[in-house]
This record gives sequence, C-alpha cells and structure tokens, in this order.
Amino acid sequence: MINVAVFGFYGSGSSAVIDYLREFDNVGVALDRNRKGILRPYEHFPFVSSGGLFECCALLTSVNSIHNSDKIINNFIQCNKRLYDYDFGSFGSYKKLLGDDYMQATFEFVDAIGAKISSGSSVEHKKKVRFSLIMCALQLAAKIVYKRPVYKWGKKNVMDKEPTYYALPSRATVHAAARKFVSRYFEMCAKDNKDVMIYDQLLCPQHSDLIEDYFDDNFRAIAVERDPRDIYSMNKYLWSKPPYSISGAPLPTDMDKFCAYWKDNLNYNRSVKNLLVVKFEDLVYRYEETTEKIRDFIGLDKQHHVLPRTYFNPDYSIKNTQSFLMNEITKDEATSVEERLGEHVYAFPYEIKTSYKDMFDDTKEAIDKFGGKKQ
Repeated sequence: MINVAVFGFYGSGSSAVIDYLREFDNVGVALDRNRKGILRPYEHFPFVSSGGLFECCALLTSVNSIHNSDKIINNFIQCNKRLYDYDFGSFGSYKKLLGDDYMQATFEFVDAIGAKISSGSSVEHKKKVRFSLIMCALQLAAKIVYKRPVYKWGKKNVMDKEPTYYALPSRATVHAAARKFVSRYFEMCAKDNKDVMIYDQLLCPQHSDLIEDYFDDNFRAIAVERDPRDIYSMNKYLWSKPPYSISGAPLPTDMDKFCAYWKDNLNYNRSVKNLLVVKFEDLVYRYEETTEKIRDFIGLDKQHHVLPRTYFNPDYSIKNTQSFLMNEITKDEATSVEERLGEHVYAFPYEIKTSYKDMFDDTKEAIDKFGGKKQ
C-alpha cells in the first residue's frame, strides 16, 4: 500500500489535491468519515502536535539528558492521550476511530526507547514546595534515629501524578521505534481494497527533511503552495470574520509581519526524495498536466479515475483564485506583497473576476453547491 501525506500552510489549498485523489476508486482518504458515513475533513496530528512524535524524537536525539528525558516521554504520552480521549471535530477522537490499538502503539514506542521506573521520582515532577507538620515530625524522627541532616524543617515537595521514565536511547533506536509507530498508525487507518491511502496534514513542509528518517519507500509527500497575494487577501477580509473566525484573522494582517511569516514558511527542503511540490493554481489553470504529474508521482493508473471533476473541478475552483483583484485596496496590497515575495507569486495566464460569495472552502460545501456525488 502507498501512503500519501498531503499538506500545506494555512489556506494553501491542500484539500484540492485530496479532493482530486478522492475521485479514484482505489484511493482511500484516512478517517474522512464519521460513524454515520458523512464526508468530513479530518487532519492527522499525532506526529506534528506539540509533544507529538516528531517533537519527542527531536528532543530525545538532540538535547536529551537524565534531567529531561522523563518529561519528554510524559509529554508524548499526554499528547497522544489527549488525541485519544477528545474529539476536536477535525482531529483527535482516536478512542472512537482507532480503538485501544492507538494507545498500545504509544506505549510500545515508549518501551522501545526507555523504561518506566517503579519507584523514585524525577525533579521534573516537582510542582512546588510547602510546609508540612507531618513532614517535620518525620524529619525529626529521621534525625534522631538515622542522624540524617535536616536542611529545611517541614519541607515537602509537591509532585505531579505522572509516572517516572528513564530514556537515553541512541538515534538509531529512536528512529527505529518511530518508524514502527508510524507503520502501526498507517495500519490502523488503512481501508480494505484500497491501494493508496491519503492523510491530510500529516506533516508540515518544514518536516520534509524527516521523511527519510521516519517513513519507508512506500510513502509519498505532496506539499501544496499558493500565491501569497491570495492568502493575504483572504486572511484579512474573509478568514477574519464569521463563519470562519469570531476572534480575528488567523495570520498576521500587518503587511511586513505577514510577508516575513510567509517567507519563513516557504523555507523548507524541496529536493527530498518522495516529495512533490504542487502549486494550487496549477491544479486550476494547468489541470491536465498537473494531475498527470500527481498520478505519476503516486503511481496511479488513470483508469481508476472513475469520478472525474466530481470533488475537484477546476471550472469551479478558479473562483478561489485572484481574490486580490477584487477592488483597488486589495490590488494595492497585492502589489506590496509581490514586492516582498515576488519569487513566490503565481504567473496567472489571464485575469478572472471573483467574489467571496462565489468562493467555497471545503469538499462538503462544494458538494452542496455543485451537486457532486459522495462516494
């Protein structure tokens, strides 16, 4: 089975690639349906979350020591427990979706790189210090019986309730355990009779250098980029308002800060084996050429493309481009973005007119709007 991670930056259009691949009868999109069979977006965060697999392995192989390995492991366990216990809508809920196998795989990883200590505690578990009359009495008894020195009468360390772990693994041990965890995750998410499985947001572009360390030769990664002029326009005038947000824009709206942020996002290794970089706009304006490139990269036969233009139709998605041409304000802002990020703007073959009411943002909305058929 070929496992494919499709990912991008905020709003860069990775869902367009997933929607195209959804049209193949031998392709499955991992965890894309709830128990009622309703199509819904789902993002895979066990590797990229704070405390997740990538962070855990990075810390264990770079700044690890006897003083912090315990907390590194506990953070990893707590991250996976949170994803296991809670349904966050577009991610998590592994208890319902994958069952006990998920936490079993988590603890198999921990056992492979470290050991649980049955007694004793780590300084990382100390939360605060408080005075205790009981502790004072015990210290007095220890001083009388064992002649044990007392540094501070009544001192009691308040500890958290997490178990204590010890781990000083080699880099090879960490990577071997991580690859096994990744493999187990893919097995849990796999669907019967599918040759290819798609995972939304399993990685971030900045993780491209990790592909060879954590994944086998049957893994493919597709990073999707998008014209920053459209991103800036939609971030400031569309995503900053309901129904997308009730707390403001998700990205900086200050021009200099946005461009600096976006430029940093684009600073990743594109030459990694098994990584394909796709421009969202190419899917729309160069549909045949770009989809052929995607098929060849994954190894898909076009005969399996049984629902062409059902979930992704460039004739509709073209309305999701060139939003920066809506009015004179957005045009001026787009010029400023281009001055700062010129190498990343898209050379549109012609201009189109669009509006926010003509745009749609996800598969379900496209289905409702254009009558696509669910698989």
